[in-house]
Amino acid sequence: MIRSVLLAALVMAGLGAPAFANSTATTKDGLFAYIRSGPGTSHPAVCLAWPGVRFTVSDCTRYWCKARYLQSTGWVSKSRITIWD
Repeated sequence: MIRSVLLAALVMAGLGAPAFANSTATTKDGLFAYIRSGPGTSHPAVCLAWPGVRFTVSDCTRYWCKARYLQSTGWVSKSRITIWD
């Protein structure tokens, strides 16, 4: 019973499933985009996403998306990418 109530509370709070399923993205308008170690410009860059190269994004917040680019994983600014659902 307690597990059912806890699971229901997590789902209602949006914590039971990812906020955003895996999608394909590219950088906007031929721009480069830094893939960073965390969601924010204070985090160091892990790599640089080149224009036109598709990559996978998930778990987007208002400003950042978790990104898998070539062999790197990090965070990319949502304002620098176009998401293709």
